[in-house]
Amino acid sequence: MPDQGTGQTPGPGAPSIDDAEAALGLGTIPASTLGPGGTGSGGGPVGVEPVELGNTRKTIAFFLLWILVGIIVVVVLVSLVFTIMCWLDGTKCAAATTSLNLLTTSVSPVFTAMVGLVGSVVGFYFGSRQT
Repeated sequence: MPDQGTGQTPGPGAPSIDDAEAALGLGTIPASTLGPGGTGSGGGPVGVEPVELGNTRKTIAFFLLWILVGIIVVVVLVSLVFTIMCWLDGTKCAAATTSLNLLTTSVSPVFTAMVGLVGSVVGFYFGSRQT
């Protein structure tokens, strides 16, 4: 029997592709793992229903979205506190400005990464929804 990859007949005693597939368990795929109708379309991971995957994606998307909202709220509240501190007592403006600059410098990389993650996850969630 010719080898499917090269078209050459293997030498005597050489294992065939069928023997290798049987040894690895690659012969047939049970119809239950192929998805609806056994066609292989929409199967996803074995044993995980598409509804469960949709709920998981939704949970992850909302979790990351709430983290992003939390970061924004914390930064705005801290900025308001520093602004009010500076407004009430003009002598604390230098310390408030330094603290605010430190806050924006340290939060900027985290905020940028979170915006990228939320954009990717939300785009994947809505892109994978079936209509």
